[in-house]
Amino acid sequence: MVTGWISEVQNQRRQASEVLNAPRPQRAARMSPDQIADMVGQLGDIVTVLDEADPEDLAEIYRQLGLRPTATPWRPCS
Repeated sequence: MVTGWISEVQNQRRQASEVLNAPRPQRAARMSPDQIADMVGQLGDIVTVLDEADPEDLAEIYRQLGLRPTATPWRPCS
């Protein structure tokens, strides 16, 4: 009984050590202003698309992106 417990604790310790000592993923390099401008250009007029989207479609877009809105989206006054 004690031998099984010791073996279990040793396995847990080994697993924890592997997790702690695993190499961490490197962060992506920051984008330059030109790269950001290029990306915005490739997205087109995304603000208009999102502004005119059906609320259910917009909710699905947020869901697929893993976003959780914390406030009502801002809409400009007409």
